[in-house]
Amino acid sequence: LLWTTDTHLRITSWLGTSPIGFNIPANQLIGTSLCEIFETDNPYFLPIAKHLKVLRGNGPVAYELNWAQRIFQCHLEALRDANCNIIGTAGIAIDITARKHAEQALQESEALFRASFEQATMGMAHVGMDGKWLHVNQKLCEIVGYTQEEMLRRGFQDLTHPDDLSVNLEQFESLKAGKIASYSLEKRYCHKDGSIVWVYLTVSLVCEVSGKRQYLICIIEDITDNKRSQQALCESEQRYALAVQGANDGLWDWNVDTNEVYYSERWKSLLGYRDNEIGTSPDEYLKRIHPLDIERVRADIDAHFAGLTPYFECEHRMLHKDGGYRWMLNRGLAIRNAEGNASRMAGSQTDVTERKAATDRLAEQAFYDTLTGLPNRALLNDRLLQMIERAKRYKKFVFGVLFLDLDRFKVINDSLGHLFGDQLLISISQRLKSCLRPEDTLARLGGDEFIILLDDIKGIRDALHATHRIHQCLKAPVHLNGCEIHTSASIGIALSTVGYDKPQDILRDADMAMYRAKALGRARHALFSHDMRVHSEGLWALESELRRAIERQEFLIHYQPIIALTSGRILGAEALVRWEHPQRGLILPEDFIALAEETGLITALSEWLLRSVCAQTKSWNDNGHPLLRVAINCSPRQFQDRHLPDLLKVVLDETSMDADNLDLEITETLAMKDLDYTLDILNELSALGIKISMDDFGTGYSSLGYLNRFPIDTVKIDKSFIKDLTSPETGAIPGAIIAMAHSLKLKVIAEGVETEQQMLMLREQHCDAMQGYLFSKPMPAEEFTALLCNYHYPARALFSNPTGGH
Repeated sequence: LLWTTDTHLRITSWLGTSPIGFNIPANQLIGTSLCEIFETDNPYFLPIAKHLKVLRGNGPVAYELNWAQRIFQCHLEALRDANCNIIGTAGIAIDITARKHAEQALQESEALFRASFEQATMGMAHVGMDGKWLHVNQKLCEIVGYTQEEMLRRGFQDLTHPDDLSVNLEQFESLKAGKIASYSLEKRYCHKDGSIVWVYLTVSLVCEVSGKRQYLICIIEDITDNKRSQQALCESEQRYALAVQGANDGLWDWNVDTNEVYYSERWKSLLGYRDNEIGTSPDEYLKRIHPLDIERVRADIDAHFAGLTPYFECEHRMLHKDGGYRWMLNRGLAIRNAEGNASRMAGSQTDVTERKAATDRLAEQAFYDTLTGLPNRALLNDRLLQMIERAKRYKKFVFGVLFLDLDRFKVINDSLGHLFGDQLLISISQRLKSCLRPEDTLARLGGDEFIILLDDIKGIRDALHATHRIHQCLKAPVHLNGCEIHTSASIGIALSTVGYDKPQDILRDADMAMYRAKALGRARHALFSHDMRVHSEGLWALESELRRAIERQEFLIHYQPIIALTSGRILGAEALVRWEHPQRGLILPEDFIALAEETGLITALSEWLLRSVCAQTKSWNDNGHPLLRVAINCSPRQFQDRHLPDLLKVVLDETSMDADNLDLEITETLAMKDLDYTLDILNELSALGIKISMDDFGTGYSSLGYLNRFPIDTVKIDKSFIKDLTSPETGAIPGAIIAMAHSLKLKVIAEGVETEQQMLMLREQHCDAMQGYLFSKPMPAEEFTALLCNYHYPARALFSNPTGGH
């Protein structure tokens, strides 16, 4: 896994799949905080602490992380800008679970798998050629009931049941005579307490290289409890096979005194050889090491022999029988004699060719976007920095930056799916490359944002020519999976003639120009100017004023009535916030809500709005309007707060308001963002008695299956559909929504009703209620109170029934 984060520990790039134990898919990791991934706010939690250490300049750091029953070898370094300021972290994690397990097994060995011998779950013993026990492990002692000292004074014949002794001795003699290499049999031992112990015995002969027989290796498995179970027997044989064959690594055992090496069959097969094709000389290993690696390997072996390293470990290339080289990881541990000199070293060899190739690919891909293969932000910054330095040295050298953002990409992505969106991005990137010069650079920042570096241009004219080529290039539709997609881009242009010292500065200005182009409409472009920076600084000033406005409560709440379409009765109202700015006057929500959401100020604003609306609604309910229900829009940040139900319960208790009179509106897109979370939070709100409305219905991508599962009372048809109610292309949409909602036993409110014709058509389609300028604009609480007191149903002839009654 390879990732980068910013200084707030938000992931800015990610290579690899989503690791086991993470509750977020890999394709949604960008922008997600590590604290959210690990679900912790503890700064001493190991991964978080290590990232913070690097961000403080105390890097690089390496550590091992145990997570989700896996072990990762992690390395973190600081990401720095051109001035060496830390702007984030870069990390790589490699799954070393298998390696760690192999290391542990090797390190626990004393001599020829001492740990396996002593700690095996089966009895193990070395038996001399005379049948005497030479070494026995504790498990064997437990099986037969004797101590190790008692066992070593006996032979295997002394413990074998008399009825099994002849067969055992026959196999034993055949093994000694060299007629067989090993044998296995079931036999009985006589336990020290007189009981019978059934065992499965495997015996192998160990010989010196010269052929002289040394001793027998015996593996004894207690099968007393499961002898009659064939399944248990099969499992025992599998465990034995695994114990004999070991891991998938090749094993080697170097007798330094005799300068002979035992290479396991697996060790040889890793290099493409059969068992009889490799001898016992150390040169069988050393001569196959790549010439560029041999000195490093010898140095690592010498260092371990000299006691300078706790173990031998070296990753290097080895010649395969097919003539190619494979990357191998060799590990070993020396056994020392009484003088402290290495007399033996045993170890393992692992083929890490694929892992090495993957690591190299990751290192290479650190500078390229995994989806499109284009340069990513890191490589882009490097090339930008080179151009900036070149522009400083050569005054006539000019370069340009085009910041591209695809128009309506989010709609396409949400409607047709992320896989379709990815295919579209690949197609667009290929099309963009085709209309650029070889010396220009096309990079992808992420999402649907692309950067083009125009190298060595004459000025604004060349930049505009390139921009027009791009617009023309994107005009043709993209055909994907049978769909014809029309797309375009908003392009911001920044030139080096402004004078820049840092890549992020020119990217910032190009980004600012792109947003100006997007504000002008689709398929537009804009050149950065000083006025744009002034405007951007104005947004910063507006944010500061917004913070003060929340502290000083410079907000008003207006209420727009919701009217029953059949009777004309006022059912309730939607609460809409306004900012009463001391100098600018009344500011509508579209001019500050997005900023409040982005800066996090929406939380305090939403809580104030909630308390004020509940208190006002309670007043109306107590003064003759008990059935009046008031709706409040729930912001995305507020909805994602897991404590939202707790806050609502507190506010309802404080204001003594009936929860049935509160309607919480969430957008369709927000509801579908995290289905499991949405279901949980909506069920909690519904349990409190709060009503839930789906706002802007029809503009998102909701699934009817999930809509049926949500505890929703009402859907609100977006005003864009009401505006086009008489259109032959889209006029049928409101009727379809109404029919669908009623089939799910949901109420329907139409927003933005401005004409009598719209209202009459909605009545014919059996819509339940409406709101809009046809009846009333949003008004302050005092005017809404007067309306409630003076309103008589129906207020207009528009609400007459078909028979002429009212």
